[in-house]
Amino acid sequence: MKNTNFSIISGKYKGLKISGKLSKSVRPTSSLVRKSIFDTLRNIENLHVLDLFAGSGILGFEALSRGASSITFVEKDLNQIKFIKNNSLKFKNEKINIFKNDVFNFLKRNDLMYNLIFADPPYYKINLNDFYKIIQNYIVDGGTLILECSIKENFLNNAVKEKIFGNTKIIFLKNE
Repeated sequence: MKNTNFSIISGKYKGLKISGKLSKSVRPTSSLVRKSIFDTLRNIENLHVLDLFAGSGILGFEALSRGASSITFVEKDLNQIKFIKNNSLKFKNEKINIFKNDVFNFLKRNDLMYNLIFADPPYYKINLNDFYKIIQNYIVDGGTLILECSIKENFLNNAVKEKIFGNTKIIFLKNE
């Protein structure tokens, strides 16, 4: 476990500290990458957001700060769930759902659609092309998937935009 402390970078909760103990395997999305993602997305007000492989939950928390109407976190690691739950208490009167579950099991039981989905699976652990085929069924028409992966992972896609940050690739996909 490692102590973590980072801040929301924009919106109504700008400056709010997200802190606690994270598993060493978690790679929280840096503020530079978060800024780039949200600058690209621009307006996310009133969107229903799903944060898969949520880890620290920082992307979902940032989305809430920027006006998302709800956030659903899915994470299977109990330590990360505790981290997300503890930090979610700082967001008063927000619609936050937290599921301790494997992403694929959650999706099998879920019948909701989302405007925006963040997915940051463990690098090299899942087939990204197969994952994309599944996740498309949960994105509303015109919705967006933000997929974070290693630059070395194979993913054949029709990305709207890709951004590279060191070893990390951020892929923006529109569901049309």
